[in-house]
Amino acid sequence: MYFLLNFKNILTFSSSPRIIYPMNLKKQLLDNLIRTDSYLSGQELADRFSVSRTAIWKAVNGLRKEGYTIDSVTNRGYRLQKRGETVRAHLLQVRTGLKTQWLKSVPSTNDYAKKLPLSALPALIVADEQTEGKARYGERFSSPAQGGVYFSIALDKKIPLEEIRPLSERVVKAVRERLGGEIKDNTVWQSGKKKAGVLTEVDCDTDFTERIVLGVGVYTEKSEDAATLILSLVSDILQTL
Repeated sequence: MYFLLNFKNILTFSSSPRIIYPMNLKKQLLDNLIRTDSYLSGQELADRFSVSRTAIWKAVNGLRKEGYTIDSVTNRGYRLQKRGETVRAHLLQVRTGLKTQWLKSVPSTNDYAKKLPLSALPALIVADEQTEGKARYGERFSSPAQGGVYFSIALDKKIPLEEIRPLSERVVKAVRERLGGEIKDNTVWQSGKKKAGVLTEVDCDTDFTERIVLGVGVYTEKSEDAATLILSLVSDILQTL
């Protein structure tokens, strides 16, 4: 096992004094659209947020202007097309509770996560590609675009230093249980080929961690949905903490 130690709700009012629209209606609407693969009717959404159907329609158009693709079908309602880094990041953030960024390319998701201020944690950093992916003993973890999923979970978590190794072992075990295969040190292998790798890095004082970064890289088939796989792995890992 390998790891590294590095010593009001605001309200706005419409022209009618009887109708109050929450400024975060777009966010609430987006959260609801992300949580389902089905259509949500305008009336259902209006009832849910205690606003008019016109307010829902305006919120949908506002999201479209921000780049979200939302289908609308008469008598069925609205449905979000879950594509693109922004949508996938929001999906993961809603379902994991981690502040999520989905990047096209970074040298290393672990290094990126280690530079975040503690106030930005807990966080999830995902990249389509790592140009300098990290493995144990300073080696590189090959991380080509469209060849896998690469992410790091960064936590503002204090644990005794002697608990780092058991934590890292639990993370590797969680990855193996999700993917199948066998564990070799901090990697998972299937049919004689490396399937995944885990790298745990921490910032610490003398006795306790101050930041824990759990880096995971998984080689995937083209048919696998990256967001779904990452969500499953992150959920499994968080349950081990």
